[in-house]
This record gives sequence, structure tokens and C-alpha cells, in this order.
Amino acid sequence: MKKILAFFSLPLYPLYFALYMSVSLLAYNLGEAYPPATLRVLLFSALTALALLGLFARLLRHAHRAAFAAGGWMFLLLSYGHLQILYHLGAALLGAWLAGFLFFLIVAWRWKKISRVWTLALNIFWLAMLASPLLTTGQYFLRERQILAAKILPANEIPLRPSESGALPNIYYIILDSYARADALQDVYGFDNSPFLQEMESLGFYAAACSQSNYNSTELSLASSLNFDYLQNLDSSAPNKQALWALMQNNAAQRWLKQAGYKTVSFSTGFTWSELRGSDEYLAPPLGFSQLNEFEVLFLDTTLAQSFQPAYKEQEFSRYRERTQFILERLPELARRGDAQFFFVHLLDPHPPFVFDENGATPGVGVYTNSSGYLAEVAYPRGYLNELKFLNAQLPKLIRAIQANSSTPPIIVIQGDHGMWFQPPQTLAKNLNLYLLPEHSAALYPSITPVNTFRVIFNEYFDANLPLLDDAAYNDFQPISNSCP
Repeated sequence: MKKILAFFSLPLYPLYFALYMSVSLLAYNLGEAYPPATLRVLLFSALTALALLGLFARLLRHAHRAAFAAGGWMFLLLSYGHLQILYHLGAALLGAWLAGFLFFLIVAWRWKKISRVWTLALNIFWLAMLASPLLTTGQYFLRERQILAAKILPANEIPLRPSESGALPNIYYIILDSYARADALQDVYGFDNSPFLQEMESLGFYAAACSQSNYNSTELSLASSLNFDYLQNLDSSAPNKQALWALMQNNAAQRWLKQAGYKTVSFSTGFTWSELRGSDEYLAPPLGFSQLNEFEVLFLDTTLAQSFQPAYKEQEFSRYRERTQFILERLPELARRGDAQFFFVHLLDPHPPFVFDENGATPGVGVYTNSSGYLAEVAYPRGYLNELKFLNAQLPKLIRAIQANSSTPPIIVIQGDHGMWFQPPQTLAKNLNLYLLPEHSAALYPSITPVNTFRVIFNEYFDANLPLLDDAAYNDFQPISNSCP
């Protein structure tokens, strides 16, 4: 008992608080943050707390008063961004926080009654607080394993039989996040997308003029299309994020193709739930030691460092550009390796942050944001259309390069997971939907939706005989009517 009491009396609660703030941020973003990407944040938080403990112990010559000062400073350092995000107090909060640093130092210097009892209470409190996100994180991964083991997927898998020629063409499933249908672009923004569609049709694509996304968000849409069924028909019909992410990570399309002899290749997106890291090959642009990953940027946004956003936001901005450029450069190279590759490509374009102008140059971090650093709704159309024009220039070049480097004519699907932001559900559902199905385009029709994409591919190329589902769209699981030109 004396040893336990002695341990809990060590003035370490600034360290426990620092770890709590880091681990709780991870727990809150489970599924969106890759756990190994949090290691530098944990290490930085712990070292900062220990450094402050050492500094104030040397200055104050009293361990418990030093812990009080270090704990106060850690609180100010790690809580500032949270309050700014919630209340947008600006310079007033910064001024109060700077005064707070002086306050904690003066109190620790002058208040002689900060004792072992104070330390004991705060140690126990923050250790108990730290246990909560640790337990949440452990339960999350246990639940994830249970979900994957349960295979909440379309029932009755059937073996895919290649056509008589035996050729297994490469399959490219390319998601352009938020890319809208032509009539929606015309009606909302007055933008004529017909030149781009005509160029894609000249390359052999079929443009589904009346397509809709089946759901109004990326997670719902991809979980449905990759499992070629409606979520209402799967074991997880409720929009539970962990179940949706599991459906994507262990999706039926990837699994069926693997059984047919395909190798799956996926790419980094910056969002862990849409990164198929269980693929045969997962590719990402290299991250230098001095560069920040997405979780590290998120962590800095919650700290006092938020006051100096331009110093690190540029790195996050650059990572979005790098991921898109990396995919556009690598896909033609990967086509040279031969057939039987399934490429899952989720491009975060034309989705905010808008990192390309129409010529491919960077528009700069703050061009489309307000004074608080958030996307300005009034600037969204300009950023969206500029990035869409950039895609329109790049995609035909990409397709020509893939075709030129392919030994067998490839299957290529280019889809928007939904339409543009800030629109009513019926408009939001209108998505781009392009298909290149060599010698099998007759199976396509104007109102085809993503839920039938792999059903058509598997029927046409692998004699799967899957029934096509009714093409429908849902907003929060409520049906949306389809208005089509």
C-alpha cells in the first residue's frame, strides 16, 4: 500500500493530462486516423510535459509546485484550439491564455500550500480520465474484428468465371469526390460540362445522363457500391460508421475479384476509412520526417499552435496535392505491369480543400477560407469549378496513357460519390457516372447508379448472372426522386 501511495504521489499529472488529450483525440477520431500516425503526437506531448516539469522543478525547487505550474501550462497549450474551434473567440482568447501562463507561474511561485495531497488527487483524476479513451480505443478495435469476422456483406458469394478468352482486364474504379452530373452543374452554376463528356465519349466511355448516387455521403455511397447492394439489404442497415467502414475495408467487390485471380491496388486518401490498407498493394506518396500527417495537423489545430496555422497548414494543403498528383502519375506506370489488377482510386477532387486551380497551380491555403480558416460557402463554387476544370484536363490524358500501356483493353469506371455541397438532397444526389466497358457497353443505360456498377461488370465479363437492382437514391435513408433532362 505504501508503494502504491508513493507511486500515485509522484508529481506526474501533467504527463497524464498530456497523454489524455492526445489519446482522447485519437479515440474521438477512430476510423479516420491511422493509429501509427499518432505516435509522434504522443511522444511530443509526453516530452513537452516532462520538459516543463524539469524546467519548473529547477526554477521553483519544489516538485509539487513545479507540477502545478507545468500542469497549468500544459492545459493552456493543449486546450486553446478546442475553445477556438467551439467559440471562435480570436485574439481575445489568445490574450487571456497568454495571461494564464503568467497566472499559473505566479500561483506556483507564491502558493506554499501546494502539497502531496494536491498531487495525489490530480494524479488519480487524470489517470482515471486517461483510462476512458484507452478503453474506448481497445473496444473499437475489438468490435472491428468482430464485425469483420461476422462478414456483414452480401450473402451467397459466387465464384467469378473469366470469359472464354481467359483474359483478365485491369479494372479501374475511380471515385471523384463530389463530382456532379452535367445537368446539375448547368442548373446550379451555369457550367457547361458537355465538352468534357464528349471527349470522354470519344475515348469509348458511356455517360449515364440520369445517374444518381445511391446515398448522400461518401461513406454510405462507397459502402453500398463496393458491396453492390443497398445498405438496407445488408446486415448493417443503420448508418453506424464503424460498420460502414468495415464494409468498405472488407468489401465484396475486392474479395470476389481476388478469388478470380485479381491483385488489388489502392491508394492513400488521408482518410483511413477509405484507404484499403488490406489490399495486396497500398501506395502513398512518401512522407518526409519533417512533414506532418493528417492527425498531427488535427492535433496542432486543437493546441495553441492554431494561432500560427500558416506555419503548418501549408503542409496539409500540399499533402492533398501530392496524393492526387501521385495517383495521376502512377496509374499509367502500373498499367504496364500486365492484367488482372483491380485499382481502387478515391480522389479527393473536386472536394475541399481546393488545392488546384484550373491550370493545376496551387491557389494558396487561404484563398477559399474565411477569417477563421474554414471553407467559406460563398467561395465554394469558384473553388469547386476551378478544381473540376483541372480534372477535366487531366482525366482524358490519364485514360489515354492507361489505354496505351494496357495489354488488354481495361475496364474503367469514373464516378462521383455524390454531387456538389450546399445543395438540396435531390441535387446533391446527381453524380457523374462514366463507364468504359470494352465490347459490353450495350449493358449500360442512362439511369444506372453505382449500386449496379459491379453487378454489370461481373455479369458481362464473368457470367455472374446477378440481378440488377432498382436504381434509387436516398437522403438519410429516405427516397429521393430523380429529375432527369
